[in-house]
Amino acid sequence: MKKIAWIFVFVLLIIGSAMADGIRLKNRDLDLSKNRNKAVTNVLFLMQEEDRTQMVAIASLNTANGKAVMVSVDPRLMVEIPEIAGEIPLSDVYRLGDQRSGGLLVARTLNRLLDLNISMYLSMKMSMIPEIVDEVGGVWITPTAEENQALGLEADTWALSGEEALAYMRLSLPGDEARNRSYEVIMQLLRQIAGQDLMSMMGAGQKLLSSMDTNVKIMSAVTLGSSLKSGEHHTDLFLPQAEAVLEADPLRADAAQMQQKLTEVIYE
Repeated sequence: MKKIAWIFVFVLLIIGSAMADGIRLKNRDLDLSKNRNKAVTNVLFLMQEEDRTQMVAIASLNTANGKAVMVSVDPRLMVEIPEIAGEIPLSDVYRLGDQRSGGLLVARTLNRLLDLNISMYLSMKMSMIPEIVDEVGGVWITPTAEENQALGLEADTWALSGEEALAYMRLSLPGDEARNRSYEVIMQLLRQIAGQDLMSMMGAGQKLLSSMDTNVKIMSAVTLGSSLKSGEHHTDLFLPQAEAVLEADPLRADAAQMQQKLTEVIYE
């Protein structure tokens, strides 16, 4: 009995040591959905501000019907993490992973919640935005009059520099609860990069990837950009939608309803 007890203690110590460095995952741990059409590729985009995820977006590309859907998931959404036996906001999931597992942990969480097959992810620190925006010559965003006033910009501003884009992403105004300016900037950046010629797209893509925590290779990124540019139907979807919300604070939503909405918008 003593021997078994010591073995049990030893195993607990190993698990505790691993958890102290963060949850460790590999690609085989992603719990990819077996129910979804394999013609759809889902790529996860994350934006980090200090130790929290400020933006969660999924690029879904359906090669069977030409649909390209950008899904924005509210980072306040409560999700379950088995390793801690409890719920936390989606914004806190990334930091629970070890040095190489943060993105994989968010991908696995969303695969389980939304019945998806996310295998690729890109995670960027918000502090990198100025350099990337300036590299493409500014981001084409037209702020509202209220936003221009808050940022100290001219009334007819239609494009933002790197530092202006960063300030715009961090801006918080009354009534912004359902607004994610980081999503707006990143989506517009992707559209601008995707609109370039192949060599320019590869150069911008390589620079973008080098500043990220990602498991995406350059050719996969170029293929993704080309698909975004050539897709016949471009749609934005924001989750959870009002009818799926079960509780506002903390934010909880019906997983089945969100899965059904994804099926309607992406897979049908």
